[in-house]
Amino acid sequence: MTVHTNWVQKELPQISRTLEPGTSWLSLAAFLLHYYIFAHFSFKRSAIFV
Repeated sequence: MTVHTNWVQKELPQISRTLEPGTSWLSLAAFLLHYYIFAHFSFKRSAIFV
């Protein structure tokens, strides 16, 4: 748990710095949610065709 917390504390500033200025955590969360849904459905679709 400590390692995970240290990683988050170390990586999050770098990640937020890489994002465009003005990008809020809410829009980042929305992007991740949309990406997850898209990946989930495209995986289901490809699994059906395979």
